[in-house]
Amino acid sequence: MRCKMRNKKGDLNITVNAIVVIVLALTFLSLGLVFIRQIFEGISDTTLTVQDQIRQQILDDLRRGDKKLSFPADEITVARGKEKIFGIGVKNVLDAKDDFTVEIFDSGGIGVPNSATLQDNSKVGFFWDSSPQTLGVNDVGVIGIKVIGPTEGQLASDIFKMVIRCTDDATCAGDNSYASKSFFVKVIG
Repeated sequence: MRCKMRNKKGDLNITVNAIVVIVLALTFLSLGLVFIRQIFEGISDTTLTVQDQIRQQILDDLRRGDKKLSFPADEITVARGKEKIFGIGVKNVLDAKDDFTVEIFDSGGIGVPNSATLQDNSKVGFFWDSSPQTLGVNDVGVIGIKVIGPTEGQLASDIFKMVIRCTDDATCAGDNSYASKSFFVKVIG
């Protein structure tokens, strides 16, 4: 009889220990998840702050000088199948209010389609607001552009040319070209 009592006590001790271990594990898991969530919330807040600061730097850069176009870099690096977002700034230095549009051309001079998804998975894709942006005299506008890395094909850099066009023939040159900038897109694995 005594043996049976000891075994029951032993079984009860093991059960209590198992419950304590499970409760402790769940507590630490919950604390870890809360900690990780706070880190990611901090990262997203930091990202938004940095984007606002970059936007403000573009605006300040254009307001101080007589530049027509502010572009973030000569080379943009994007990972295969990933996206990168950047902004460009356009300042109307003309004598009248005008509408401005963005066009992007590849190294062969062929216009790149404005597409949120890649039609050809072996090429770099671009997505931007293609509607005309109305700017008054000395007004500055910021236009966001998303670069989408290809999912297939060789890793390579390619050169692209961004052309800002104004819509009023009277205030712009013959082909309505207002400003342009060439830049590299480097695709990494």
